[in-house]
Amino acid sequence: MKSFGIWSALSPSINCFQGFTRAVGQTGHENGSFGYEKRYLLVQTNVSNFRHPGYHTVFLKKGGQHTDDCLAVEEPMEIRVDSQSVAVVLRTPEAHPDMDLNLALGFLFTEGVIDDLDDITSVGHCTDGNNPNRQNLVFVNLASGSLAAKKRLENAIRLHYVSSSCGVCGKASIDKVFQMTQPLPTLMELDDSFIRSMPTKLRSRQTNFEMTGGVHGAAIFTQDGQLKAFAEDVGRHNAVDKVIGRCLRTQAFPLDGHVMVVSSRAGFEIVQKAIMARIGAVISVGAASSMAHDLAVRSRLALYSFVRDDRFNDHSSP
Repeated sequence: MKSFGIWSALSPSINCFQGFTRAVGQTGHENGSFGYEKRYLLVQTNVSNFRHPGYHTVFLKKGGQHTDDCLAVEEPMEIRVDSQSVAVVLRTPEAHPDMDLNLALGFLFTEGVIDDLDDITSVGHCTDGNNPNRQNLVFVNLASGSLAAKKRLENAIRLHYVSSSCGVCGKASIDKVFQMTQPLPTLMELDDSFIRSMPTKLRSRQTNFEMTGGVHGAAIFTQDGQLKAFAEDVGRHNAVDKVIGRCLRTQAFPLDGHVMVVSSRAGFEIVQKAIMARIGAVISVGAASSMAHDLAVRSRLALYSFVRDDRFNDHSSP
């Protein structure tokens, strides 16, 4: 495959932090600042597994103990629709390849390119055994009769709606983003105890965060607390696309009356994606932004931020 853009800079390879290359499994060390010694265990990064690819850095203080640090994996994944390169997203590959497919479909859905599974005929990883990046390349084929989806794809590419890194970056006009979302019919009401309990439910599933401290979590629940989808990723928008894409692939739509919980802050793109999926409420561990607040109010989305065991911020009012 011809390299371009971010692939040239970030294509998976066997590198250590300082930018030099060693053989797989070989260790190296050098003296660092403050009397610490850095040691590298280099691991092949072209295997789609959460824990194996990436770098493990060991910091040794001379004469002291050393500890291993497991880093969250970040690799580029290209999404091609009808053979057109639509986006390169920086995401966390996971052991189950379906997560990449969920991400691709959730991304296209929340960008307004597809409405449902009827708009596509297939989604899958590249199967070319000679392509070293095949595990980081996802193909989506639109249904031949889905003229509306094809038109939306053309518009998305032409107007730079599809971003290579985050949910809103690269969009030609914020006004266009607002036009993509229609208000929900009614404002969802949730019990206070339910709201306060959800971050703990999310946190109990974040095993990769426990290992690395470097990934966000997102989950979709019913109003009675039943889990519908869960994902983790270095990008909070990717984690959201993964859970929405899973619900789309498993035909769990519509998501009216469902609740999305995120371990991150509630930025504009998180709220916009939730509204695109017609999710009724977003509960975030972190802060909400002013644009997220404004969009939630005008769209009748129940938004709760800084949710803790004993408090939360309610953004239901202007």
